[in-house]
Amino acid sequence: MKRINYILIIFLSLFSCDKKNTTQNDQFCKVDDPINELVWLKSIIAEAINPITIHSCSYKNHEGFLVDFCVNCPDGLVVFFDCDSNVICEFGGIDGRNTCPDFELEVMNKELIYGDTIAANNNDLFCNVNNPLEELNWLKQLVNDNKENEVRAEIYKCIYDSTEGFIIDLCVQCPDGLVEFRDCTGNILCEFGGFDGRVTCPDFELKITKKELIWTNKD
Repeated sequence: MKRINYILIIFLSLFSCDKKNTTQNDQFCKVDDPINELVWLKSIIAEAINPITIHSCSYKNHEGFLVDFCVNCPDGLVVFFDCDSNVICEFGGIDGRNTCPDFELEVMNKELIYGDTIAANNNDLFCNVNNPLEELNWLKQLVNDNKENEVRAEIYKCIYDSTEGFIIDLCVQCPDGLVEFRDCTGNILCEFGGFDGRVTCPDFELKITKKELIWTNKD
């Protein structure tokens, strides 16, 4: 009888330990709801002025959060914080920094826990608008200025190296025509052709995706 009781006690003890570990494993950064329980993370959301996304993830020995402070912005900064808000890695920004080059290889359990409704849920938007030709003033003005041109002009939307933007070719098939790639705000990021045959983004064709013609003056 004593032996049976002893075995039962051991069994219950093991079961209790397993149950406790399972509860702990459900937590991330020792909390059940990081967005509402971590004050510093909640403050990031409250103070955001641009569309942001937050992913929980693990990088090497760190649990933490990957925060994109300006989704789809050419010079937006993405930061990986640990649970205590310490910066572990930074990506992008005006200087194109990348302090953890192995991040994509080492990151695990990446899960979206917060996303602006535009940035995270509406995949039909491009440059955060429904109709770039009407809603982006610089692009609308460029189209209006070239509607009556005698030479063929074309505008494509595309993504180059994770940057949404537009290929502007205002003189298609012209020997010395200049083709530009501009970001969503109209800044010129790449140039091709011209009298000097320039190519400022030699990897453009390798990194371009989702190229789609959105306007031409010659149907």
